[in-house]
Amino acid sequence: MRIAWTLAGLHGAALVVGLFGMLIAVPHPELWAHDPRAAAVYAFLLGKTGGSAMELGALAVLAYAWAALGARRALLFFAIATVVSASAELIGTK
Repeated sequence: MRIAWTLAGLHGAALVVGLFGMLIAVPHPELWAHDPRAAAVYAFLLGKTGGSAMELGALAVLAYAWAALGARRALLFFAIATVVSASAELIGTK
């Protein structure tokens, strides 16, 4: 269960970094544009937080389900949830 909580915490941290980027860094480029190191960190975080947040969230759910339901049920749940959510995403973007 400790792994699930660790992954959930990392997921939350990735969401906070992404939210910071959307609410502060993107609308106010003057805060970071003058420093090349800050611009490099901003570019790195902008490219990594969205995907990382989704992956960490999925892994947190899988780890929790594994601990709570067992391996077989967790993998079955994860497979069904992945297919349903990916289908909804693809239908929504069409």
